[in-house]
Amino acid sequence: MKSLERDSVTSVEFACLCGATRFHSTFSRASLPLPVHICHCSIYRRTHGALFTNHASLPHPPEWMAGSSEAACTRYRPAHGTAEMLFCSTCGTHVLDNFVANGSWMVSAAVLRSVDGKEGPGAAGLFKANQHCTKLLCHNSFYILRYNT
Repeated sequence: MKSLERDSVTSVEFACLCGATRFHSTFSRASLPLPVHICHCSIYRRTHGALFTNHASLPHPPEWMAGSSEAACTRYRPAHGTAEMLFCSTCGTHVLDNFVANGSWMVSAAVLRSVDGKEGPGAAGLFKANQHCTKLLCHNSFYILRYNT
């Protein structure tokens, strides 16, 4: 990759709790901070065991890291949901959502591991909350159009 191209993108790595599910994505520096969707819907509250979650859209499907693959995940699609949720088959961490209808992906901001190879403080400025959903069910067609376009 040319130096100019390398300087214009940010490489972000994501991982589950146990590290068995690892993937990365690249983002244009101009797109930062990434918009994050804060969700209080019943589906996310129950699958994460928390009062709310934070998710960001990926610009393309996740790129799986060596030793990890989509096959390391368990998929679950709620009865009223439009996304297939991917959980690490080893530790159960909810890592990704795949909206099969339009091919888009969302990542749980909680599984951020590193930004440009830097853990911890390197993530400063990566995410910015800009959408807030308080619906009981936000995995519907409005949600796909609103948050994944």
